[in-house]
Amino acid sequence: MNNTAVIIPISVVDKDAKEFINLCLKGGFGVIVAYIGDGTPELAEGVICLDFCGEGVGCAVRKSIAYARDKSKLENLSLICEPSPCIFDELENTLAEHLRHPYALTVCSVGKYANDTFLSKLGGFVTNTAYKFISGGRLNDLQPQIRCFSRCLFDKLSSVRGNGEEYYLNMLIELSLDNFEVFGVQRMENAEFHRKRIRFAKLFGMIFPYAFVSRFVKFALSSLFAFVIDYIILEFVHFNLSRTALSPPAVTTFSQFTARVFSSSVNFFVNYKIVFKAKGNLISSAVKYFSTVGLILLLQMGIMAVFDSFLKISIIFTPIIVQAITFFINYNIQRHIVYRRKRQ
Repeated sequence: MNNTAVIIPISVVDKDAKEFINLCLKGGFGVIVAYIGDGTPELAEGVICLDFCGEGVGCAVRKSIAYARDKSKLENLSLICEPSPCIFDELENTLAEHLRHPYALTVCSVGKYANDTFLSKLGGFVTNTAYKFISGGRLNDLQPQIRCFSRCLFDKLSSVRGNGEEYYLNMLIELSLDNFEVFGVQRMENAEFHRKRIRFAKLFGMIFPYAFVSRFVKFALSSLFAFVIDYIILEFVHFNLSRTALSPPAVTTFSQFTARVFSSSVNFFVNYKIVFKAKGNLISSAVKYFSTVGLILLLQMGIMAVFDSFLKISIIFTPIIVQAITFFINYNIQRHIVYRRKRQ
């Protein structure tokens, strides 16, 4: 494990931390202590100690990853939130699993939360539910003790926002939104950790302004841009063909078809390159995208038929309601199916 190091953000180097550090050194791991406490800690020889006194844990972790990227030839890093001898074996197991999927972030929750109150459990449930909706992730615990990742993620993780504890949640959200895999390994229930869960308020206060809103706004602007392109081409083609010998129905049909092809193609490439930053096969994504366009069109026709025949909703409001409903469906299909990166 000469190419692997462990980053430990910590404010107090207690007995458990020292034992864990010694186990890492004996196991051949490098150790980087991101120290956010006061004074100078007593550490074993060979430990790199980076002083971040007065800075938040998120800032310390981000700068430590940047240090590993720029000052070393390390290929893998493990981020340990609560160093303890009881999690060392699980660290090795998580790293072994991670090496099978080097392009992913591998996480592991070790132990149970002690003294979890009802509000803490409720906050954890709501936070997890919101995380699944935003990113499509499927993690049981958003505060794992172990996080393993390779050099391919160093640049990304050294730029994730958040100076405090919110950095950890931002890490999961932003990786998921950028189509990196985030998955958990088997957890070990042999220890208790006295730690508060990230509050639900922090999720909305710190995450939504960063990752989710940015992606969602880009998607909305991409759709609006495609609509403008569609309208311009439709009017241009219709204006020119109406001066020919073609019948009015043929002119309308051809104009609409041409406009849809161009606007859909523009929307596909903007979403592929800018909105979702997809890395998958272009042709495969295009096939899934245009299949989605057809599916959404059929869905819109079905919803409009229901509104018109059964609910008797005014034709003035029907298109607005239908577009609003299918917009969210379309976003999730494109996010989780069309542009989703396959696990390496």
